[in-house]
Amino acid sequence: MLSEAARPCSTSFDPLPDSWEGSTNSSGQTFWTNSATRIKTYYDPCKPNPHPDGFAAIPLEGGPLPEGWEILGRTVDGRNDVVFLDHNTHTSTAVDPRLGPLSDGWEAGSTSSGQAFWTNIERRIKTYYDPRKANPHPDSFAPVPVEGDQLPEGWEVVGKEVDGRRVVSYLDHNNHRSTTEDPRG
Repeated sequence: MLSEAARPCSTSFDPLPDSWEGSTNSSGQTFWTNSATRIKTYYDPCKPNPHPDGFAAIPLEGGPLPEGWEILGRTVDGRNDVVFLDHNTHTSTAVDPRLGPLSDGWEAGSTSSGQAFWTNIERRIKTYYDPRKANPHPDSFAPVPVEGDQLPEGWEVVGKEVDGRRVVSYLDHNNHRSTTEDPRG
């Protein structure tokens, strides 16, 4: 039986939707899990979605999040956006809290539109993929140092060695495309 603190819905007589179960963590926070969808949320599943801009609780991939954390997602223009909510501090981040700290020389930032990126000033690398994760680029491409002036906001350069020469491609994260043409002109 759920405690009154973990009882969802408007009255103690309202049943939970199918596959949902309420619980309380060691900090006393109430959360709900759905065994069918693998969703964990700190918001009552009997109430309307409280998240703005189309975000909603989504299933967690990989190991569990730290206590008090939740994952939200949405799809915009065919692209999946993911946000991690920390209900302990009432903050959110695009960075998975299970990844740990960044390596020396790396710093996280975000564009004026809120898109996360990572830079390594010493190596002159800027990437829109978290350097703590496996390389997501196909065909052995990886972030390479930017030569000359900075790339426009939302752009990244990746490259690889082929027959003793560097092959580069410019990734436009604003429009989800790539080109061999340098966007700086």
